[in-house]
Amino acid sequence: AFAPKSDAIVVVILLLGIGSALSWLLQKNQWQRVADKLIQASVEDWSIRDGGTKESKELRERAIVILAEREKEAEASSTTTNGGDGKQQNGNSSSSGTPSKRLQKKKSKLTSSEKK
Repeated sequence: AFAPKSDAIVVVILLLGIGSALSWLLQKNQWQRVADKLIQASVEDWSIRDGGTKESKELRERAIVILAEREKEAEASSTTTNGGDGKQQNGNSSSSGTPSKRLQKKKSKLTSSEKK
């Protein structure tokens, strides 16, 4: 009598498992590319013409608010740890002013683009 070397049910289950895993990996890759593009559009403040979307603008606005809150918390903690004089004792005072200047530039750019 003829006996097959492998069970057909095992082969079918194995093929379905491989197909499901491949499908999941392809979807994950596609959504990762979409998320990366959304992040890039938010960080670089792309306009609609450049490929930005309404969601990227909203994401950018929320990120700016969170950044401002974290800067305030960092300033508050630095003033309490430095004795309340507001000066940094480790010599990094020039680097702490730079993000707030960038934030102000980005805020003004964001509001001007919203006016258009």
